[in-house]
Amino acid sequence: MRAAGREKGNQVKNLSDPVTVSRRFCPGGHCVKCVRRRMEGRRRYEKRHRRKLRARKPALLLCLDRLPRKAVPRMIVGRDLSCTAPSFYAVPVQADIRQAEDREGTSMSEQFSRTELLLGKEAMEILKRSRVAVFGIGGVGGYVVEALARSGVGAFDLTDKDRVCLSNLNRQIIATHKTIGRYKTEVMRERILDINPEAKVYTHECFFLPDTKEQFDFSEYTYVVDAVDTVTAKLLLAELSKEAGVPIISSMGAGNKLNPFLFETADIYETSVCPLARVMRRELKKRGIEHLKVVYSKEKPIRPLEETSAPGSTAFVPSVAGLLIASEVIRDLTKDAGR
Repeated sequence: MRAAGREKGNQVKNLSDPVTVSRRFCPGGHCVKCVRRRMEGRRRYEKRHRRKLRARKPALLLCLDRLPRKAVPRMIVGRDLSCTAPSFYAVPVQADIRQAEDREGTSMSEQFSRTELLLGKEAMEILKRSRVAVFGIGGVGGYVVEALARSGVGAFDLTDKDRVCLSNLNRQIIATHKTIGRYKTEVMRERILDINPEAKVYTHECFFLPDTKEQFDFSEYTYVVDAVDTVTAKLLLAELSKEAGVPIISSMGAGNKLNPFLFETADIYETSVCPLARVMRRELKKRGIEHLKVVYSKEKPIRPLEETSAPGSTAFVPSVAGLLIASEVIRDLTKDAGR
């Protein structure tokens, strides 16, 4: 009874705070005097930084003694609690963050607000109405789709027959151990809808080749992204896009390279060094195609340490190529929009 009385006596009540601070919130079992000292330290801090604290969102950093009693068990208490530290060590868990966002009126229109600050409202409406076809959802194409989805593009056509495999884990944004064995288009579709549930996504589980081209109506597309590996498919995409009058951008070789700083955007006839670009220049000239925007690297291909049919790759080279392509697509689609 005497021990219980001491424990009860150590509890702090009515310190102008709605929450009772007891020994269970003080890992060291500090006395009433120490707790009072901590509270005074917190008040001094708030007085000095009052303006900064008022500007903070409630979901970022809260003071323990300002929380309602029922919220305390859901708090994650920091380890830096001591008798001299201010008591704003408590960070709300996900449920509290969602409640705070709901109070602030978070909506889908707010999702792209940071992009709208740079592009403008008219540009965001253009992106929402755009339908971009991406051929090849691999190391380059996956990052193209990721950036376009996060930029507010409203509709996608995804074309690829491959499934996610172990060798994709080193560079493809859709590749995880959970997605191995699934169609890349299917995984990418789910990822887009997780980012923007209002987006429309059409998938084609096939390779784009002369015998499958009839499945695609290029007149429906606002922009075409070529991220496939074969020269035949690249040439066919360039031809059909030209016939439909749809802008296209093509990715050149990103394998066997280590320097992402050497990527450039240029017309195909202004490229150099890249072996794939050299072949494309020759074949496009034969077909009378005078212009093709491409992203290519001036880095000379590195010879792999072992002879294999597949090129060497890294996480940071194809991703940069994909993000550069996405940047070009966004800027081309919004170039006539007013800010």
